[in-house]
Amino acid sequence: MNKTMLLTGLCLLLTASTLHGMSPVQATPRIGPDACWSPDATIMEKIRKECAPLSGDGFEACFVAGMQKSGASPQAVAFSQSIGNMGYMKDLRKHGPVDIAFVVYPFRANENQGFLLVNGDPPQVDVDDPGLLSPENLIKDPRYLRLKKQYPAVALWPGDRSDSDYPLPERTPDGGLRFMVRYRLLNGCHACELAGHARYAFEFDKTGRFLGTTYLGVEKPIEISDFSEWPDSDPAAPIAVAPGQTFTLTLPSNPTTGYIWQPAEPFDERILRFIGSEYRSGKTGLTGAGGREVWTFKAVGTGETRIMLKYARPWEKDAAPAKTARFTVLSVGEMKKQSVKP
Repeated sequence: MNKTMLLTGLCLLLTASTLHGMSPVQATPRIGPDACWSPDATIMEKIRKECAPLSGDGFEACFVAGMQKSGASPQAVAFSQSIGNMGYMKDLRKHGPVDIAFVVYPFRANENQGFLLVNGDPPQVDVDDPGLLSPENLIKDPRYLRLKKQYPAVALWPGDRSDSDYPLPERTPDGGLRFMVRYRLLNGCHACELAGHARYAFEFDKTGRFLGTTYLGVEKPIEISDFSEWPDSDPAAPIAVAPGQTFTLTLPSNPTTGYIWQPAEPFDERILRFIGSEYRSGKTGLTGAGGREVWTFKAVGTGETRIMLKYARPWEKDAAPAKTARFTVLSVGEMKKQSVKP
C-alpha cells in the first residue's frame, strides 16, 4: 500500500467533480438567508427548456437570467455566480463565525447536492474539494487497509449531501469550530459497491480562519446478510408519508452487468427531495452476485406524486431499459418524523 494508490482515488473524486460540473469556488461577500432560492419544479423545467440548446458560457448566462426572471434575489444570483453559475443555495444554517450553505447543482448527472462552509476565511470552503483531504492518515488506518483487500479499486467519493444532519458542527475548547463530514468509499465507480465511509473534520479557529482538515476514521456500511430483511419495494403499494419524513425504496440490482437504476423522469421537488442512493451487496461470497440499490427520499411538501425509475446502462442512450418501476407517493397529514421501508 502506498500514497500513489490513494492519490489515484482522490484524483477520481476530482475527475468526478469536474465531470459533474463543479467549478472553482470564488470569494463572495458575507452570505445571509436572503441569498437562498427555492424554485419549484415548474420554474426549473422552464429554465431547462430555455437553456438546453445552449452550452458553456451561454448556458450559464441563461440559467442566471432564468433565476432573475423567476424573482430570485440579487443576493441569490450573486451566490450562484460565485460558484460558477451552475447551482444555487437552498438553505443556510448559521453557526457563527462559519455557516453551512446547502447547495443544489441541478444540471449534474450525479451528486446534485453540496455543502459549502461560508462566511469564514476564506469566504467559501467546498467540502468536496479533494485537495483539502490529506490521504496520509487514511492509508495507514488498519480498517482502510482491510477494506482495500476486499475492494481493490476503493476510492473516495462525495457522500450524501442532502442529509441535513451533516456537516456535524462542534465547538472546540479554544472557541473554534469543527465540521465533521462523511465521504463514501466506493469500489471504483459511482454505482459500485459501498465499501464504507471515511470521516474528516474541517477545522476553524474562533475568528473563522480555516486551519485545515483532520482525518477521523473509517466506518463500515450496513451489510445485508439476509435479503429478507430488505425486501424489494412493491410498486403496487402506495407510499404514505408526511412532510419531514424520510423513506427508502429497495430494488434488486447487479452493477457487474452495467445496469443501474436511474430516474426515468424528474422528481416533483415541491413534494419530494432525493437524498441519495447506495448499492449494498449481500454476503454471498459469489463473484458477480447481485445486491440491492437503496434509494432514499424525504417528503418536503404535501400532495400526490410518483417516482419513475428505469434499470438501464447509462451509456446506451437510445436503448429501452431492462426494467422500469413506478411508485406512488402520498404526502399528507402530520406524522412523527421517522424512516420507513415500504
